[in-house]
Amino acid sequence: MNETKTCETCEHFMQHHVKLSRKYSTTPFGHCTYPRIKIRNVYTPMCERYVEVTRRKTIASSLSSPTAENLVSYALRLNEPQKPD
Repeated sequence: MNETKTCETCEHFMQHHVKLSRKYSTTPFGHCTYPRIKIRNVYTPMCERYVEVTRRKTIASSLSSPTAENLVSYALRLNEPQKPD
């Protein structure tokens, strides 16, 4: 299988998301942040500034563990069906 490197696996690529109902879904679109913002998508072939991503940065991973756990539990509660009063 031919493993072509694209923006999707680059450290500088920020993928866009859309909110559908109460959940966020990824889109194939995004932007490159290095050296300046440029519109890209997950299928764009890599450029000379390509840096393979080692792990995706998330807000929760940069926070302390108790805060991240609180955010996860809060997100799970938001996705639960609402009970009538």
